[in-house]
Amino acid sequence: MIHSVDYNPTSMEIDQNGEVLFTGSKDGVFRAYDITNRSQIRLINQVKFSNEAIEKIFIGLAPSGTGHVPILTLFKKGSERIFFASAEAQKNFCFLGYINTPFPILDICNNPGNSDVFEILVLIKQMILSYEIPKFHFDHKIATEIKEKKEEDIFLNFELQFILKARKCDSDLRLIFKQGKTEFIWLSGTDKYLRLYNLPIEDFEMLRDNKRSPENPIDEIPGHDLDITSGICTDSHLVTGGNEGKIQIRKDRNLYRTFRSHSYLNNGISAIYYSVLRKLVYSCGFDGSIFLFSENETVDVPVEPINKGKKYKKNIKRIRKE
Repeated sequence: MIHSVDYNPTSMEIDQNGEVLFTGSKDGVFRAYDITNRSQIRLINQVKFSNEAIEKIFIGLAPSGTGHVPILTLFKKGSERIFFASAEAQKNFCFLGYINTPFPILDICNNPGNSDVFEILVLIKQMILSYEIPKFHFDHKIATEIKEKKEEDIFLNFELQFILKARKCDSDLRLIFKQGKTEFIWLSGTDKYLRLYNLPIEDFEMLRDNKRSPENPIDEIPGHDLDITSGICTDSHLVTGGNEGKIQIRKDRNLYRTFRSHSYLNNGISAIYYSVLRKLVYSCGFDGSIFLFSENETVDVPVEPINKGKKYKKNIKRIRKE
């Protein structure tokens, strides 16, 4: 099922229950959609976060005093700051805090394999960074106190503490995907190959001053015909989207499904999500469309941008009303 919207989604995430779809846009707006009915998604909330693009969103489980809570992470490529929103973010989008990075960010992802701390993996030029954020930052009491403060106070006073580790990698890499709960990370760069690395384990300061060459990947496999723009990785599946508008699904590193979901005339796919349990593919495109399909469905998406015709404008009006 394809849905047209009146903006260009630049990032996307799905909640753990598969009921809410989150998107970020070029103008800094964060939106939430009810997708319990795949044939008629419904806009339920939208919040203006900033004037800059929200280029990636993901949800990770963070340990707290009351168990594990979902944390939303947002960032813009090229920036040196990553923002986090509290467990109440799905309704109120209140900020929890931020971390600063030593260099401009190329890409980030969550490490679901570390249940003791909230860990995110950050790709910068020639290096993979691991930020382990202590659980006390995610206690409900702290989140409630932050919600009562002014937004500018949060930005100034709530830099989160962390433990920083690193690993050197090739300089042409642009995207990072954590392989589920394993010890592996997939990276992709300008040569369109997917490369496999281990998790960062060395002290960042010591490694930064070390002049040794970047490590070679454990393995590498060919990717898309054009640049890979987005991807998601589970323990067994690697799903990627490219500038040519195609989605590739791999299981145990073997490609078994390829189909087009967006127009290459508008640079193809901007964000992607895959549910192994439901075998559903979700993607957003620079052509202004949101795509929801079962991986076994026959897909026939036109090469032309799909949101330019009159019948798609009706869909946009319908989503606005709902």
